[in-house]
Amino acid sequence: SGRGLLGDVSMTDVVNSFHLSPVGSAAGRRLAAETGGTQKRKRRIPKVPFKVLDAPALQDDFYLNLVDWSSLNVLAVGLGSCVYLWS
Repeated sequence: SGRGLLGDVSMTDVVNSFHLSPVGSAAGRRLAAETGGTQKRKRRIPKVPFKVLDAPALQDDFYLNLVDWSSLNVLAVGLGSCVYLWS
């Protein structure tokens, strides 16, 4: 009868139903309206640090990730057998 696995649904409809963003299209439109569109604000990044981390026991190993900065603006550093957190 000439119908494929998808029945009457075209491949374009299938491809367009997938999004790269985890935010749905309706929620994405609301978010864009609340934040003033899709333009990103320019951030000012200072040239001089305002804090310096002194970590003499920090291992210099390419395969270890001993420093992490969370989305909640918490810095975690692994020194020896301890983990230190700064907020």
